[in-house]
Amino acid sequence: MQAFIKAEEQKPMQYTDFHAISAVEIALDALSDCVDYDPTPQFLYDHSGGEPVMSARELHDKALQTHQDLHT
Repeated sequence: MQAFIKAEEQKPMQYTDFHAISAVEIALDALSDCVDYDPTPQFLYDHSGGEPVMSARELHDKALQTHQDLHT
């Protein structure tokens, strides 16, 4: 398709089919949206694994509670 656009652009202006170039460019845009689609959910990009991020205090309290539970 890109070769078609390049060939059309090489022609003299009076022989260039601008409607065909436009249609091909629209088709290429639609195809690139399908080909470049990323199905990964956004929450996986924030490195939280979909779980709310814990503060340092919450991590410490949880570790302390787990330690106390194991040693009582």
